[in-house]
Amino acid sequence: FCDMADSAGARVSRVSGRAAAPPAIAAYLSERDLGDHLLLSADEAVTNLPWGLCPRLLLRTGAVRPDDRVSVTATIAGIAETGTLLVASSAATPNALHFLPEVHMAILPADSVVGSYEEALARLGPPASLPRAATFITGPSRTADIEKTPQIGVHGPRQLFIVVIDDPAP
Repeated sequence: FCDMADSAGARVSRVSGRAAAPPAIAAYLSERDLGDHLLLSADEAVTNLPWGLCPRLLLRTGAVRPDDRVSVTATIAGIAETGTLLVASSAATPNALHFLPEVHMAILPADSVVGSYEEALARLGPPASLPRAATFITGPSRTADIEKTPQIGVHGPRQLFIVVIDDPAP
């Protein structure tokens, strides 16, 4: 998964334990000069991380605002064959969190990495419990103009940072 996500343009940090996730995020913010403000999904997989380990980070949940540069969301699965994330919308994680900020940071427990798209889709559950929207994300947003000139970030985040947590135990 990590190699494929990297080759798709994502940056991946593999950490040991939940306590290492906030410092990895803070380091990425510093390296890229992205400031200290984070818009967090209200999903417990994100809000229950030990954010207090990084007191300089300014955390907020809620709707995306025009000045939000960085969002942090949970994931349903990581797909090893392509380095793709499967994310789902919910009341805690509106789709806007995945698409509107300049930088999307995703929390991926290592035990949520599966081999194929079919295995990932199975994690969404039975049809009656499907989310309103499920999205596959492979690297930062990219497209090409009529002259086939690649453009990054036209239809979504310019950067994708994935934190793979090897020990997702609470």
